[in-house]
Formats: sequence, C-alpha cells, structure tokens
Amino acid sequence: MEDNAMIAVTDLTKCYAGRTAVAGISFTVARGEIVGLLGPNGAGKSTTMRILSCFMPATSGTVRVAGFDVFYQSKEVRRRIGYMPENNPLYPEMRVREYLKFRARLKGLDRRRSRERVTTVMEQCGLTEVGRRIIGQLSKGYKQRVGLADALVHEPELIILDEPTLGLDPHQIRAVRQLIKSLAQKHTVLISTHILPEAEMTCNRLLSCTTARFWPPTRRTICSSSWRAAARSLPKSPRRWRSCVRPCRKCRALNNSTCPPAKANSNVAR
Repeated sequence: MEDNAMIAVTDLTKCYAGRTAVAGISFTVARGEIVGLLGPNGAGKSTTMRILSCFMPATSGTVRVAGFDVFYQSKEVRRRIGYMPENNPLYPEMRVREYLKFRARLKGLDRRRSRERVTTVMEQCGLTEVGRRIIGQLSKGYKQRVGLADALVHEPELIILDEPTLGLDPHQIRAVRQLIKSLAQKHTVLISTHILPEAEMTCNRLLSCTTARFWPPTRRTICSSSWRAAARSLPKSPRRWRSCVRPCRKCRALNNSTCPPAKANSNVAR
C-alpha cells in the first residue's frame, strides 16, 4: 500500500444469502481527499462503507485503513475513523450536548478533552443554539448535524458519511457541503450519494458504482444456447440449478441445441 493512501481496497466482495451486494471492487483513497461513492440505490455503497467502518466483515478481499486491516486490526481502524450511517442511531431522550459528551467519552477522550471537542464540533456543525434541547424534538436537519458532530468529536483521520444530506432542505445542504469541504484540511472524507450534482460540488474525485449482479437469478427461461453464459452466475450445486432455471418452452430441455440464439439471449437472467 502506498504511504499516502488512507484507504486501500482490493477485490472486495460481500455476499448475503442469495445475492452479491459487492462484487470484486478495488480502489484507493489518498490522505486529504474528498472522495464520493456515486451510484444508484442498491449498488453496494452502504455495504462498502459498513465494511470500511468494521461494522460487518467482507466475504473476500482485503481492506486497509491507515495501513491497518479492518478484519485483523479492527480496534486500530475504529480509533481512526468517524462513521455517520444513513440513519443516525441517536438517543432521542438525551440532550445534544449530553449525547456528544457521552459519545466522546466512549471514544476514549478524557473529561477535559471531551468538553473541548464537544464545544468545537457544536460550533462547526451549527448546534450551539440547540445544545440543551432533547434530540427527539429536533428536526431532521439538526439530527443529521448531531450525527455529523458525533463522527467528528474524536478528530478521526478518516470520516465516512453515508448520504449526509439526506432529508435536508437546500439551505442545510449548502451548509453541510461547506463543512465537508473544510474538513479536507485535516481529514480524509469518503461520502456516498446517488445525486451527481451534489457529488460534483463536494468531492475531489468520484468512484462510480453499478448495481451488483444478483445470484442465483430469478426463475426465468434459459435456453441451452446461452446455458454456459448463464451458468457462470448460478450456484455450484447442480441441485440448486433446478430451483433457479426451467427449460425453454419450445424445446422443453436444458440440453437441446435447437434453441433459437436470439430468444435465448433475451431470456438470460442478468
């Protein structure tokens, strides 16, 4: 891995029961960059971020953050990242300042340092006026700011933001964009979004994600002329093939060479 690389991902794959969410992706992110993961819903952006943040393990491949492996050295990785998921898991019964102090202490800051950092991030995220308010009574925009302040409170080297402007009004979106740009002076930022203009205005570099291939395919007709191509995405067990594939209506067989190629190609499960 390069010395200036904050993130190095090689052949990352994540499979769930019956489908592949991330299929063999590789990329690197240098220190001080603002990089965006751009792609449609279901493309694997959130899954990739959860693996980077040690929230879940990968099926295969290697992921390193600041030189540490996310699987074998997860504690070292967690000390160096701040993660804001798409849906902030906030405590609605706590007050803003109280919650941020609690989170700072959980992340290893002492009493004096936690007070200083909470005051700093509240000013950065525009939470000074609502510091005494209960989180459950805040608007969606302020809850997003609390989640962002939580990700920043321990001064992480890498900040991972999953849809940081989700549910915000235009004024709040502009404020969050400016805040993210200012973070690049001291931090590396990885953002996921499906909005191209937002990514272009915020990020230095974009990584495009396409929808992962689902397997096993849904029950569709697969003719023998396209069997080889379709079989690559099928399970290895022959018994499971039968549950995914049925014969062509015309030839009524999986090994009949008379299937019309044009019809076969149009019916391949993708």
